[in-house]
Amino acid sequence: VTFDLILLDVIDLTSNLPENVELCSSSGAPQLDATPTNPEIDLSLVTYSWVDQDGNVVSTEATFTPTDAGILTITVDFPPCSQSVFTVEVLMNPPIVDLGEDTTICEGDSFEIVPTFTGDVDGATFLWTTGETTPTIVVDETGTFGLTITVGSCTASDEIVITVAQPPTVDLGDDVSICEGDSFEIVPTVTGDIEGATFLWTTGETTPTIVVDEAGTFGLTITVGSCTASDEIVISVTQPPVVELGPDELVCDDESFEIIPTLSGNLNGVTFLWSTGETTETIVVDQSGTFTLTVTVGPCIVSDTIVVTFADPIIVTTRDDFTTCREFEETFIATTDTPRVTFEWFIEGVAQGETSGIFTTSFPIGTPSGQEVTVVVTSDDGCVGIGEATTIVSFFDIDQCVIPEGISPGTTIGFNDRLDLEFLALRTGIETIFIYNRLGTLIFEQDNYVNEWEGQSDRGDILPTATYFYVINLAGNDPVFGNQATGWIYVNREN
Repeated sequence: VTFDLILLDVIDLTSNLPENVELCSSSGAPQLDATPTNPEIDLSLVTYSWVDQDGNVVSTEATFTPTDAGILTITVDFPPCSQSVFTVEVLMNPPIVDLGEDTTICEGDSFEIVPTFTGDVDGATFLWTTGETTPTIVVDETGTFGLTITVGSCTASDEIVITVAQPPTVDLGDDVSICEGDSFEIVPTVTGDIEGATFLWTTGETTPTIVVDEAGTFGLTITVGSCTASDEIVISVTQPPVVELGPDELVCDDESFEIIPTLSGNLNGVTFLWSTGETTETIVVDQSGTFTLTVTVGPCIVSDTIVVTFADPIIVTTRDDFTTCREFEETFIATTDTPRVTFEWFIEGVAQGETSGIFTTSFPIGTPSGQEVTVVVTSDDGCVGIGEATTIVSFFDIDQCVIPEGISPGTTIGFNDRLDLEFLALRTGIETIFIYNRLGTLIFEQDNYVNEWEGQSDRGDILPTATYFYVINLAGNDPVFGNQATGWIYVNREN
């Protein structure tokens, strides 16, 4: 019996395959190499079979770059001696880095870029475009900043744009004092780019301006993007003074009047301004008018007004001097331009009890001629000033002012020796007088008669003692005789 002896040797087909590998991306995945590391092997005789977890042969090359996660089975054959089977787990968990949204910061501020990571970053290294290798960096200028993170064979990157904006400025102005009862609108002065700005006052209001009416410190914060600007203002409230010029004043006899205000309350730093332009506390006026005083204390302005009236002299007129008959009723009328006055009438200084502007009286037989009838006018506005006017009243020689029924020419010189009709000539006017004898013959006629007839005819003849008759045509309607007077008169020429 013949035996052939075949000796088979087992060859070591170990390669440098890892147990697992992280798949970062299709282009960044590492290449797996199943080539045996035994130098005694003729690699031309070695075959390879890469099978995925679904049993599909995905490659028969010595090297393979995976594109999907899963379990790879690698069979290495060196026929007829050896066969080795390896497995490699492909992990689909690459790192991800996110630097966030582009950000605007305010000039003078800084911003820490803090990346957000996903995936396994154990053992990661960091490299910023600034050259820094820390997980975060702090920037304070405009620029594009990038970060690359390396985890094993995997890398991930992101970048962020940081913009530095000019901050706005806000100025609420100097502190202000307002008067109690007033209000003040705080209007800020804002500079810089305020597009899209928001406003927030310490009162909670969000309007560009606010109106305040109380004391306090008021602040405003303006926000534009990441920039903020603030300012505050102090509002104080001042108590107003009190000024009173008193009631309107009527000045009667004085030539001037001093207006003296009554002041109370807060008078610290008080100033005065009159409507006349004067700046003294009091003023002296010498004519009628409306006068206003404005008092200023800090922000408080208060005013009061007074009307000063200088009373005009009271001018009154009444009848001119005249001659009348005793026991004949006469009327006196007083006239004045001064309103609201009271009248009082006097005869020879004796009050007559009449207080209206019309006074009617008569004078008894025996009253001396030259009576003074006076009217005194007093203003009802309170002035002591008085106006007055006086009429001198004289009387005719004939007491009762009647047409005589007889004359005695030549018997008593200068008395009752002529037909005296002066009272009638002055009172009404005599156009013509006609005198007739008892036979009806016209013996005397005269126009504008006063007292010319002494018992003579038109030719100048002396008429004898007898009764004669007269007709008197008057120039007007006499209150006693009407338009014509008629009657008789006895002429006595006996001693």
